[in-house]
Amino acid sequence: MATLTERHKRFIVERLACFETPTEVVSAVLEELKVSVERSQVANYNAAKPGPRSRMAKALVEHFDETRARFRIATEDIAIANKSFRLQSLDRIHREAKSPKLRMEAM
Repeated sequence: MATLTERHKRFIVERLACFETPTEVVSAVLEELKVSVERSQVANYNAAKPGPRSRMAKALVEHFDETRARFRIATEDIAIANKSFRLQSLDRIHREAKSPKLRMEAM
């Protein structure tokens, strides 16, 4: 396992707080920080899980919680991030696909 600096840990925590998977974070750490880490090592910094949360430093848990709160607020302004919006869009697409006009044009 790689030895992680505080900068590396904060980077991992931020990515996990923004709902990236451990596999995605592993790739990001290698690409941006040039450090090779294992998926299991990254998963130990996911404060959304009870096990890792209880073992993490208090400062990292607080950083995770703050980052996740900011991320959720930021995504409220993105329509596609809203479940109701996505369902309405899918419903519209479904109704259009089933419309007789569309079926006639396809023939």
